[in-house]
Amino acid sequence: MFLRILCWFYLGWSLLMTLYYGAVGLLISSSAIHDKAFEAIGGKYFFVYACLHTLAFIGVVFMWRMKKIGFYIFSIPTFIMPFLHLLMTWTWTESLSEKSNKIELIIFLFSIISIGLFAINWKSLNLIKKQEDSPII
Repeated sequence: MFLRILCWFYLGWSLLMTLYYGAVGLLISSSAIHDKAFEAIGGKYFFVYACLHTLAFIGVVFMWRMKKIGFYIFSIPTFIMPFLHLLMTWTWTESLSEKSNKIELIIFLFSIISIGLFAINWKSLNLIKKQEDSPII
């Protein structure tokens, strides 16, 4: 039951984030938003972030269907999200402190908690398949 509630929450969250970041990326690319901070980041960042949330959404759908592969599909993009800004703006000339400022700590904490909550339910994934494979006595 906990896994089902968790899946519903993350299905909604990932869908909202995909729509929001996709829309912002589209508005920046079409020059409808004239904000210096958004323009400095660029629309590409928002599209990539929307794609990562779409992958996380697909992973949650698989976990909803009790497939362990969904955990991996969810975990990989969720772990990449806090480091996305650092990865997209990587230069070898920056100092370590400048690079560490680009890591989103709140998103990192949320990502680790999210992955941990699904890891708690690891044993319940593929439970349906095991029940179907067991012989009827």
